[in-house]
Amino acid sequence: LRSPWLAAMDNVIKFPCHEPEPVEVTATMPPGRVARVWNGIAQFVWIVLMLLWPVMRVVAVTDVTFQFFRMIYHWNTPDVYAGWTFLLHFAVLTVLTYVMANWKPKGMKK
Repeated sequence: LRSPWLAAMDNVIKFPCHEPEPVEVTATMPPGRVARVWNGIAQFVWIVLMLLWPVMRVVAVTDVTFQFFRMIYHWNTPDVYAGWTFLLHFAVLTVLTYVMANWKPKGMKK
């Protein structure tokens, strides 16, 4: 009688033992000065956002929740654009969440 744990251990993927073939590298021009400055600014902003993200997320979620209830309260009030204000705040929260989860500037190590 074999245990299911031992049966699962038989399903091990064997990695190839040979070296991969070298890839031909084409010569590219190094990035210009403006590109390097822009990338440095992007890296700095990304690092600051990453360090402040836990606090910023709580503040942003609280703000979006407040804007949601404000939108409901002012639903039929003329000349109060609470719905558009809520959508703007929600869009900013959504974009920040996406950027923090999925984007990393060029040149940053994984």
